Parts: sequence; structure tokens; C-alpha cells
Amino acid sequence: MVANGLLKYDEAIEHYRRLLLANPGKALVICEGGNVAMLEEGGVFGAPIRNDGTVELDGQYDFDISAFDTEQGCWDGETPELSWERINNPTFIDLSATVAEAIAELDENDATRKAIAAAYAAGYTHGVSAAEGGYVGDADQEAAEWIDGGSPELEEVLQLAGFTSAK
Repeated sequence: MVANGLLKYDEAIEHYRRLLLANPGKALVICEGGNVAMLEEGGVFGAPIRNDGTVELDGQYDFDISAFDTEQGCWDGETPELSWERINNPTFIDLSATVAEAIAELDENDATRKAIAAAYAAGYTHGVSAAEGGYVGDADQEAAEWIDGGSPELEEVLQLAGFTSAK
């Protein structure tokens, strides 16, 4: 969808939502200087990009119309043409490196949790969901119950991987 004309703030956010829904597990580069748009629980949020190219999740922020030039139709410090270019020819950052970082922050003594979270992040779900049954062993059942318990850490990892929930 190629679009042009005066971009409105609400339109920009909806374009970001549409692009992100079509590209799960990815963040959309939106501003010069290293900012992305990303989905979380159906909402579109901004976040800075670190020097290593991963997304700084702790820096996540709500978009604010005060940072959008409504007369020009672009974010402050950008041009209208560049704002449209980022929508019409989007650049995405794969969140897998950020997911790996979030997994690394899980309890370092619980290798099962990390392994199961990594499996979900990689898209492997067969045999690890308590709802599906068919446990490999006690560790698999324990991990599956932890997944179904939906800790905030796990939910964050799974959302970054493009899943809406562990359940």
C-alpha cells in the first residue's frame, strides 16, 4: 500500500499496527536516531534501538502526539517524505536477539524454564504445552505448568517472539 499526502498522527500509529501485525516478532524502524514501533498486548509502543541493534525494552514508551508535527505530518526532526518512506518501504528489526536477551534474564538456575522459553521463542510448541499433554517427563510437565502459569517474564519473552500468550 503506497500512501502519501499529509500523514496524521492516528494514521501513523495505525499504519505501524498494520505493518507489525503482518510481521510478528519484529519491530518497525520509525525514526532517525534509532527508534522502533512494536506491538505489546495489542498496543503500539515505541522503544529505542541500542548500539548493538537490539531493542531496549526497558526504554519502552507510549507515543505522544506532542512529538508529532501535525502541520507537516511527520515526527519532530523528520520530514514528511521520510515518514511515508518508513511506512511504504518499512525496515524491520528481528526481535530474536532481544528475545534471547530476555531469556538470559530468566532465573539462571532454572535451565528447564530457559529451554522451554527458548523453544517457544523459536516456534517449537509441540509437547510442551500442558493443554496438549504428552509430557516427555517430569521436567517437561513442570516447565509446561510454568508456561501455563504465565509469569510476566515468560509472557514478555513470548510476546517478543510473536505469540500473544503462553496459554
